[in-house]
Amino acid sequence: MKKNPGKKFLTALMVVFLAAASMPPAYAASGLDRFSDAKSHWAAPALEKAVNEGVLNGSDGKLNPNGTLTGAEMAVILVRKSGAQQWSQPYPGTSASNWYYMPCAVAMYEGILPQDGSLALKAPVTRSQVFLSFVRAYGYETGNADTEILSDYPDGALLSGEEALAAAELVKRGVISGDTKGMLNPQDNITRAEFVTMLYRAQEPAKNGFYISVSASDVPAGGSLKAEVSFQNVGMPKTCEAQWYLDGEAVKGYYAASKVIAQDTTSSFSHRLTFSRYMALSHRIGFGLVYTDAQTGRQVKLYAEKTVNVNNYSASHYDDLETTALEREALATVSSRYRGNYTSSYNIDYSPEIKQAFVHAKGYSSRTGYLVWVNLATQKVNVFGGSKGNWDLMRTFRCATGAPSTPTPVGVTYVTYKQSAWVTSSYTCRPIVRFYPGTGYAFHSRLYYPNSSRVKDASMGFPVSQGCVRMEDIGIYWLYNNIPVNTTVVIY
Repeated sequence: MKKNPGKKFLTALMVVFLAAASMPPAYAASGLDRFSDAKSHWAAPALEKAVNEGVLNGSDGKLNPNGTLTGAEMAVILVRKSGAQQWSQPYPGTSASNWYYMPCAVAMYEGILPQDGSLALKAPVTRSQVFLSFVRAYGYETGNADTEILSDYPDGALLSGEEALAAAELVKRGVISGDTKGMLNPQDNITRAEFVTMLYRAQEPAKNGFYISVSASDVPAGGSLKAEVSFQNVGMPKTCEAQWYLDGEAVKGYYAASKVIAQDTTSSFSHRLTFSRYMALSHRIGFGLVYTDAQTGRQVKLYAEKTVNVNNYSASHYDDLETTALEREALATVSSRYRGNYTSSYNIDYSPEIKQAFVHAKGYSSRTGYLVWVNLATQKVNVFGGSKGNWDLMRTFRCATGAPSTPTPVGVTYVTYKQSAWVTSSYTCRPIVRFYPGTGYAFHSRLYYPNSSRVKDASMGFPVSQGCVRMEDIGIYWLYNNIPVNTTVVIY
């Protein structure tokens, strides 16, 4: 096919048939399983047929079977069920932004909707309006219908003209019957479930003349949208302008200005989906034709489509993907090299997500329910709770690690023991949490004057110590009071 989807006469086709509801399916399960309000409904058998045939769709996990049927929904359902495809002009008062734009154009061409636009599409329809539209969609002849049959119903006299003829034909065919009180209720509204039940009481509408048949299967997780179109009752070969559509948009590379359609002609469509956690779980694949009828010389416009459900991956699949991606990012982001200005004003840090991803990616474990990671680049002590592969960041404290001439050694060690203070002739530290067995390395407070609470050296947030990890009082006391001996300590 030539790559030229810009033909103006196909513009109207870009807003394509939706299903009977105003929104596409929100779930990818089969049948009624994805609709919480339909599985135990009295009309469940008919509803399931309608869903499986693509005649009826729901929204947000609801099918709304007890909802009042609107004129637009009636038109869409009847167009879907009857297989009507031809159209000429839009229904008065509609525009391409309306989800029912194309099906109502088809419905008007078929006589399902009045030519003058007198039926309000957004308003509920009465049962008598449904009777008339129904017989026209199914192609029932009503000219000789015996309206005397309506006398069997107490309110049958409320019907007149074409609506009476339509009702009589539907009664004769067993499509409608009285309620528990023997009433037809022609002036009342009708629910979606009641209307769908009528569909499956009636004989399948016949498809006559040349028409398009779109076939497509539901998409497995990780798969592609694929569809094929064939043509029925072609007769003599026809030269047509053809276009594939995806969700109402003409697809580049799937346009033909002069496609010859014969009985054995087919056309295929394929589109690779990008799978994501919140992706759309249904897509509309459509095919439109425009050709000139050889007998009448008139332009004929046809359009057909198939709504395809998508089976997405499970939530755990995306959890794993996101974890893997975040861990790769963490490993590429986290550094052990300090790049600051060696003053306390330098204060940077990684996000909590990056920190957790880093310790998970490294596979750190601990003999206690805690893990301590001292990051030399940010001069932060990070405390995690949990276990290997399931660490949650609990606390982050500023620190001051070893100066360049006396660095804190990089490595994985553990808390060896604690003591309340170090007291020397020149300074005091309190309290102390030791790590690296057999060495003098430890977490401790800032330096105080001996036997005093007055800070001697308040340096914090840059490498300045003799190799230990200095901390502000809030941090060191938290470690001293909460972190058990044998807790893993990571210096990186």
